[in-house]
Amino acid sequence: MKVAPTIVFLYKDQDGFATAVADALHPLPNSSIRRTLKESFELSLDHYNIKDSKASGDLIHFVDNNNNNNNNNNNNNNNNHNLQAASMWYGIDSGVKHDSVTLVLLNSYDPPILACAVHEVLSQIINGAVSGMPTIIAPFLVSSSKLKCDSKALTSNNIKDPLYVLHTGQETAIHSAITAKTKRPPPSMQIYDEPLACFLQLARNLKSPTTILIGQRYQSTSNKQDLQVLCEIGDVLASSTSLCFVSDKVTWNPLKNSKDSSEPWRALYG
Repeated sequence: MKVAPTIVFLYKDQDGFATAVADALHPLPNSSIRRTLKESFELSLDHYNIKDSKASGDLIHFVDNNNNNNNNNNNNNNNNHNLQAASMWYGIDSGVKHDSVTLVLLNSYDPPILACAVHEVLSQIINGAVSGMPTIIAPFLVSSSKLKCDSKALTSNNIKDPLYVLHTGQETAIHSAITAKTKRPPPSMQIYDEPLACFLQLARNLKSPTTILIGQRYQSTSNKQDLQVLCEIGDVLASSTSLCFVSDKVTWNPLKNSKDSSEPWRALYG
């Protein structure tokens, strides 16, 4: 499993949000960045005493070809040393350069496997660091009814409702860039979305530099509002990672919002 110093973590919910965002992220026109083919990963969960499931998903890398060409023109011995150092830093094999981005798409899981799978993926990314830590960006698009403030809905069901941002760990340039385009939620905000609450708690525990971007889905008969929010999330991701979000490439057919199901495991994350 190889990843870059900048990670976009996407959780594959049943509505296809992660795939829709990933498919629309591309290198900027005339850029030396190239997008690699999707590759699968599988991580054992045996040490969580889970024998019949693995943490699995897909990786997509954005790699700077100019760096590759420059490296080939330099001293081979120095190159090998630098590549090995970069590989150790991110706990992965060589080939992904310091100014590249990796999309990590994690498959959907039910509790309690959900927490184990998310923890394992984050640990694989973070524990390989020799000095410093990779920066993680995690966008979520959740039902507006699952974000509450003082037991009331956080949203006014208005298309202008902002994208919210939460942050854990050391602040980074990417965090600052995203914060400038979003809004911090009220301190009393309560999260009733299982994957989001789980990810936030684990990121806090691991103290990784993580920026969580939160958009809201609306209770409407049309997906037009939700699609606009998805594209706003994609634009923020792209501008913060020197990529391009091509809204014309978005293919998204989410399930209609139904009555919210209870999530008894939410209490585990506070």
